[in-house]
Amino acid sequence: MRYNGRVILWGSVAQSEDVPYRLTQQQAAVFDLLAGGMSLHQASVQLRIPEREASTEWDRIVARLTEFAPRSLEDFKMLATFERIQRLAAEAQLWASETRFEALLDIAPSAILVINGRSGRILSCNQEAVALFGYSQRELSELPVEALVPVDVRAKHVQLRNGFLSNVRKRQLGYHPPIVAHRKDGTEIELEIGLTATGATDDVMAVCRPALAGLRQSALWDPTTEQQP
Repeated sequence: MRYNGRVILWGSVAQSEDVPYRLTQQQAAVFDLLAGGMSLHQASVQLRIPEREASTEWDRIVARLTEFAPRSLEDFKMLATFERIQRLAAEAQLWASETRFEALLDIAPSAILVINGRSGRILSCNQEAVALFGYSQRELSELPVEALVPVDVRAKHVQLRNGFLSNVRKRQLGYHPPIVAHRKDGTEIELEIGLTATGATDDVMAVCRPALAGLRQSALWDPTTEQQP
């Protein structure tokens, strides 16, 4: 495989001689920037085109890889370049997804915990969870979710958690009495809980907000915000 700035010459599965693949001007520009170490986002900014368009141009180039049969050291070097670009693109997409998810957590009006349903460990949380439970984000990330459950029901909660994983279903946010949370200062508060999971992993998202009865007994309650009947 050889590349001269506009044309890729590569070995073909069907033919013994190298087959030329002529890139468009934009494809060549995208390829040069990606091969130079830029991400798709950086390349799109540099070329002043939408990131989706840069991704489409790259996908068109990669689609031809199915016809490629490396025969020389240069071929394998070029193939390694393609694989590196693909890996960086996947990592960038993962980072973008995680960043969007964290942003959504931060603006959510309810406390949210992301929990490993198998081990019970709290993986992430938002600032509303910090305010609700009284722990810092770092402290919460070092706790099992059972630390937020009253001592006398912790063993039962482990069974409920494992049962939810074995039969994953969406639990609508609402009051399902009695659900009580144990806060860092030792106080307890009644909660409304919503649960959801994808089934693709063991992660469970718990959405929590104080139930009105429990809120009235909590330092979090502001009577001026209560709606009148």
